[in-house]
Amino acid sequence: MRPSTIDKRASRQRPAVAATARIDMRLDPNEKKEIIAAAAESGESTASFVLQAVRNEIQRRRREREIIELSLRDQREFVQAILGSPEPNANLLAAARVYHDRIVRVQSTSHK
Repeated sequence: MRPSTIDKRASRQRPAVAATARIDMRLDPNEKKEIIAAAAESGESTASFVLQAVRNEIQRRRREREIIELSLRDQREFVQAILGSPEPNANLLAAARVYHDRIVRVQSTSHK
């Protein structure tokens, strides 16, 4: 390997940590070849490449779940705002009367 390739790998890898856990899995031989080739193209070890792909997928799923949770919460708040809205106060009623007098009556008389 050329020194520049080694330097690039070293700068992309995480700091050394004592790895004590393992995941073993069986792959289709063609899938394994594709993974090894993709890792080599990116200049990473196969283990680093697979681990980064898994981390990316974990982050994507967390974001997706967060969006769904926020969406459900927002829907509940919207429905609650509509169903549980307070009675209009005097200012709102006055504004509605002004709107009705200025806009609605003018439009209904101009269409006759």
